[in-house]
Amino acid sequence: MALVYVKNEYRNKGFGALLCEKNQNIGKERGLKEIFLFTSTVESLYTRLGWQLLERLKSGGRIMQLFHDKVLLFYYVPAILNIMSHILVLCFCSRFSFRVALWSSMAMGLLSVSTTLFVIIPIQNDLPTLGLTPEINSKLLMYALFFQVLPAALQVMIAIGILNNHLKGTTLIGRLLFMAVFFLSVYSLGTFYMESMVGYPMWLLIDPSDWLATREAIGLNIPAFVWVFLIPFYLPLPLLVPMLWKRPNGIPKYPVLMMLFSILWIFMVTAVYFVP
Repeated sequence: MALVYVKNEYRNKGFGALLCEKNQNIGKERGLKEIFLFTSTVESLYTRLGWQLLERLKSGGRIMQLFHDKVLLFYYVPAILNIMSHILVLCFCSRFSFRVALWSSMAMGLLSVSTTLFVIIPIQNDLPTLGLTPEINSKLLMYALFFQVLPAALQVMIAIGILNNHLKGTTLIGRLLFMAVFFLSVYSLGTFYMESMVGYPMWLLIDPSDWLATREAIGLNIPAFVWVFLIPFYLPLPLLVPMLWKRPNGIPKYPVLMMLFSILWIFMVTAVYFVP
């Protein structure tokens, strides 16, 4: 028995114990003489229910192994590209104010990378044995918010300021359209990169009948998926149309058309294939 789940609003009311008892009764009715349990989170609950500890696993299961297999792709590679891009821009930037902004942005990137390497990953390496307890979950969220999300938000603000100054010869509407399309595209690239590296492979580990419940349990239900993934990805569509007439100087019309038709094609594939 594993993955006994109770929604947040129904916890601490005895429903978890009732589910376990029900599963045990079903097993006995079907003639099972022994029932084995796996848990990585609420060991104290099962101890209270009379379960006896047989073994502590020292390595993760398939999901944790899948996670570690992908660490290089969605931790190290983006971190290296982040630092390299700052160094390249610094090589071609002579204005003092821009260089200060770029050094500040690179320092925040290094802070985020250091937090990942020396704080987040060691905690995640212990998850197979310790489980994701509320204390560990709170600690991870705190580190992520203050040392990764906020620095990333400041980096985005610096990028907007530099880009806006660089495009000061363009009309205001042209600047706004270009920056909106640019940042939405970068955001969507990151979200779909993460989903393809982690989300899609994990679907293979989930029974089709449990798919929606699993997405709901991890906070990525259908409405959240629409707001986090789909809307930011397809929002550039209505913005690219006016960009055919209002865009920064030096950007020809054909790249705008190429991006417009590319997103339209992806939209058609999503509507016809992925959504059904």
